[in-house]
Amino acid sequence: MALNSVPKSRDAIATATSNDFLHGTVIALHSFLRANSGFDGEIAVIHERLSADGQRLLKSNFPAVVLHPASASLSGALDILMDAEPSLTNRRDRFLSLDAFAIKGFDKILFFDSDTLFLDDVRDLFDRAEPLLACPDSSTLLSQYRDRDSFLVNETPQGAFPHTFNAGMMRIGASCLGADVHQALIGALAPENWTGHSSPFTDQRILNMHFADEVSLVEARFNLLLGTPPFPAPDALAFAAMLHFNGPHKPWHASWSAASGPPNPTMIAALKLWNSAQDSFLTHWHLRAARGGADRIYGD
Repeated sequence: MALNSVPKSRDAIATATSNDFLHGTVIALHSFLRANSGFDGEIAVIHERLSADGQRLLKSNFPAVVLHPASASLSGALDILMDAEPSLTNRRDRFLSLDAFAIKGFDKILFFDSDTLFLDDVRDLFDRAEPLLACPDSSTLLSQYRDRDSFLVNETPQGAFPHTFNAGMMRIGASCLGADVHQALIGALAPENWTGHSSPFTDQRILNMHFADEVSLVEARFNLLLGTPPFPAPDALAFAAMLHFNGPHKPWHASWSAASGPPNPTMIAALKLWNSAQDSFLTHWHLRAARGGADRIYGD
């Protein structure tokens, strides 16, 4: 059954982008649509200061894209936080995911980061009824605990979350959407919540703290983490629905080979898949041009 084929079900996908991440966004969206050919819902793209050329690129290649400029409440709270904690400035865009919880008109939204690659259909995530679905983060995969306040790794479960999730893929249900939830998430950006905290986590810290009692963890194959331990074996890629190039080095970075250290068989295989998706997008781009910009390419 195709997504959104039932009138009562209103589903969307969402991601956040920036001028630096636009390349990744394009490939993430292309790979999602190739792997989920039945999807015909809205593609919400949250951004702050995305260039006009970048906006045109997304709209021209993905007709279902609706651009969502960062909300005034989020931008304002981030301005205050960045003034108080300048060390967070280069991580500002990571907080854009919080606006996914303010998107209106849908029963379920699948949010994913722009450094991802879809390999398989994920409609099962839309069919499930839990309020929030996500995958384990590296700490949970390593049987570690994160402190409820600092979000740093705890040696014992005392004062820690029983498990934590990676915010790079979240299927958000209706009960987790809306103004009240969004306002609570924005409130967590108050500078006093960040002063003295050394954790590198941003939106993931906020989201784990807010949704600790509502999240249900799903199989890691829906968000296979490639950039942090425990590093998956190469054969894990065959079962993955979504790859996540988390960490500082991204597939579209020209300096990847020099910066990423010794070759990792799993990463090499994953990069080949990402490059193949990029080649597929370029074919799609030329095909759209040949058809005069016809809307229906995916699923033909």
